[in-house]
Amino acid sequence: MGAYLTNSALLMGCAELLVLSALMGQTKATAILRIAFIVLLVLNMIPLGLLLADLQPTHARLYTRGQQWLVGVLLFAAGTLIPLGLTLLNGGLLFIFGSVGFLLLGSWVIRFVYVKIPHTSPLEIRSRTA
Repeated sequence: MGAYLTNSALLMGCAELLVLSALMGQTKATAILRIAFIVLLVLNMIPLGLLLADLQPTHARLYTRGQQWLVGVLLFAAGTLIPLGLTLLNGGLLFIFGSVGFLLLGSWVIRFVYVKIPHTSPLEIRSRTA
């Protein structure tokens, strides 16, 4: 979880700077930050995959297989593929806003799912994690 949150913080900071540089019309900064954003976005899939694999047994007890697939696809599509595609497609302000918006949506879903684990888990899981 720590690796994912650390990389995610770097990714969010880069996304924020990318939006600011695009709004201010700093084309050189936008070009550099766009490359850094793409690299961090791709690298973010590694700790996210490890986090999903680590928490899969807990998810299997709490959610149906369909719900697990839905969350996985939503996380991968909204949190990685769409932002990556929009960023690679064009460096315009609208594409940057869309990319960062989908990144925020994916991050919100991840945090919602993992914060809800202790609240939705049965009593025996709570006692083991306490």
